[in-house]
Amino acid sequence: MALAAVYTESGVRLCAAQYLWTAITFTAAVNPARYAHCSVVLNGNILVIGGKDNMAVQYNDVWRSSDGVAWERLTAAAGFSARYTMGCALFESQVVVLCGYGSTYLGDLWASSDGSSWTQMTATVSPARYQTGVAVFLNKLWVIAGFKGWTGGGPYLNDVWYLSTLSGSWQSATGAAAFSTRYGMGTTVLDTKMWIAAGYDSSTSIRDVLRLDRERGRGEARDVVFSSSCFMEA
Repeated sequence: MALAAVYTESGVRLCAAQYLWTAITFTAAVNPARYAHCSVVLNGNILVIGGKDNMAVQYNDVWRSSDGVAWERLTAAAGFSARYTMGCALFESQVVVLCGYGSTYLGDLWASSDGSSWTQMTATVSPARYQTGVAVFLNKLWVIAGFKGWTGGGPYLNDVWYLSTLSGSWQSATGAAAFSTRYGMGTTVLDTKMWIAAGYDSSTSIRDVLRLDRERGRGEARDVVFSSSCFMEA
């Protein structure tokens, strides 16, 4: 049995319907196993991109599946360098991969219409970073906060950048948003607003939830605390 909880904007917790996760029996699996990759849906297919295995080997391969059962490798080595904890999204009808960590922190941006052939865009996120928040909102590609390494000041970020078109340049929405520096947070779009949830800063895990509903990039804290106390009986 799996449980679901939904939070309204006022912070009221509602119990939702019960959902059941089903294990998939692969006929052809992503190989090797990995973590810290990214996934996106393109033309009705799930893509699994890059990542890292438990032997610290990093990948830049791309896999595709229409049903989660049978997986096909589109390329063993995409145009971008091997990496993990990068961001990916669907923007201007193309899959984009950006930032992450390879042999160093990365700020490059790559795009593909099919998952096989990749083109590097001229736009570069600065400073380079990993575990950043990535979302498409207001017809723009957004990059939020992350971890940039220990050179040139503190490693934790709370800046916000957006890209209006793949052929354009990154524009700064703010160098210091109205939330604490962090990385590894969740980022999504709901009800015409962009949301970030939780993350980690220099000393502790964070459990706040913030939203962005104006282009100038100011975050507004929400009085919401996630809880695991919403249970439904079988």
